[in-house]
Amino acid sequence: FWRDITYMNDALAFVLTRYAVDRSHLGLGGFSDGATYALALGRANGDIFTHLIAHSPGYLLHVRNVRRPRIFIAHGTQDEILPYEYTRQEIVPKLRRADFPVRFESWDGPHALSRTQISAAMRWFIAP
Repeated sequence: FWRDITYMNDALAFVLTRYAVDRSHLGLGGFSDGATYALALGRANGDIFTHLIAHSPGYLLHVRNVRRPRIFIAHGTQDEILPYEYTRQEIVPKLRRADFPVRFESWDGPHALSRTQISAAMRWFIAP
């Protein structure tokens, strides 16, 4: 995991130094293990990311939180791979106790991306 984080941080630094990026509204998202990574990388780089989107995360990895980006989490209640209940009862409350603004949405479905939830996440991200 930590090698991945180092690689992603290097890639992010590469992009931010070469392209015009609106740093006042920068998001990071993922699905499944990618959602777990997005929550970790985004919290560790909260001075860079303003918004995190996690669809069906599996775990809340321990990282040093830097600032408090806004977080959108969606998880299907019928997820057969990564339990919905763990997200609802562990991940979301831990983030809220750490003072992260979290919007949590569930949907009746399996371990998959929901078009409805993707749209909801994008509306949430672009909202002022």
